[in-house]
Amino acid sequence: MSGKLIELKQIIRLFIILIVIIGIILNGNTVDFLYVLFLLTFILNSQVRVNTLSNSNGIIFSIFLDLPIIIFIYYNYLGVNYLLLCITLIDCLTLLKKYYSWIIFAVFIYITYANKISYETILLNSIIFFLIYVYAIQVKKMEGKIEEIEVLYDKNRRYSIQLENTKNTLEDYTERVEAMSQLEERNRLSVEIHDTIGHRLTALLMQLEAIIRYQEVDGENLKEMLESARDYLSNCVDLLRSTVKNMKPRSYRGGILTLKDFLDSFTRQTGINTAFEIKGQPYDLLPGDITALYKNLQEATTNSSRHGKGSLIKVTLEYLESGVAMEVADDGQGASVINKGLGITGMEERVALLGGSLEIKSSNIGFTITTIIPKRREII
Repeated sequence: MSGKLIELKQIIRLFIILIVIIGIILNGNTVDFLYVLFLLTFILNSQVRVNTLSNSNGIIFSIFLDLPIIIFIYYNYLGVNYLLLCITLIDCLTLLKKYYSWIIFAVFIYITYANKISYETILLNSIIFFLIYVYAIQVKKMEGKIEEIEVLYDKNRRYSIQLENTKNTLEDYTERVEAMSQLEERNRLSVEIHDTIGHRLTALLMQLEAIIRYQEVDGENLKEMLESARDYLSNCVDLLRSTVKNMKPRSYRGGILTLKDFLDSFTRQTGINTAFEIKGQPYDLLPGDITALYKNLQEATTNSSRHGKGSLIKVTLEYLESGVAMEVADDGQGASVINKGLGITGMEERVALLGGSLEIKSSNIGFTITTIIPKRREII
């Protein structure tokens, strides 16, 4: 039972006892040690019943113990001691089933008629009993509502704890994904620098050594060799700028439009024609999904320009109910055997973190890489 309801019942209990005591004093009834003992026994029994007992059998025994105590007190000391039945009635209605209260009513009727109490007093006491009955019924209903509220509160607290745990898990997962993405990007950049800038710088170093070695022997070719070294150095600077620029996408201009911006920039830099097509009904994607598509598009177009030797790269972004699929296809020479280097391996690991997959197809008329990312949740 709610603490507030218990406090209210205790106040009413104390109020009834005070009425009984005041009535005894006003009527001039004789009060002896035995009266005080039985009254204290009644009070102790009712307090134990409310504050300690939880078993229905114990509560029934306690309530039936009240009846002989009240009857003894009333028949020996008269007055308004029968009002103590109101306390028993309240406990009976709030702690037990309603039909037990009829026993209390029967005792009340027996006491009033057996002692020939006036009809006015009987009517007044009946009204009091009726009000007590209504009060006890309302308390019972309030207890039921309070129990429902407590159950809902417990559920809400459990859900809040689960939500907090889920939030912490997602934050931890996000941190791990970010760390792995950074590691993948570093690996990709190391391969990029090794395969392009490193090779060009090595060739430039060899040219400079040749210039130093042959500057006196073959002066006619010195200028040509210096110009070639200059061109190599210029290409290295341009490639380094491009690598740093593509380390991460530009601001998400409309999200997926970043892919179109990259393709336009790719065409200007390489001279390879590109085409971009969107199928299905577009919907918002998570930033992590867009980043994965962007990086995979970078890797796929870079591979196509290096190995495919084609003239057109067609990118198709298809929105499905289950997720989004990005197909990058060229019209190059393809490959009979697919050797997965760091680039393709990084693409597979990147989409695997998002629960997706990577499909690779190759033929004599081109090379196709499809990135598939499942739809994880709606964006609000």
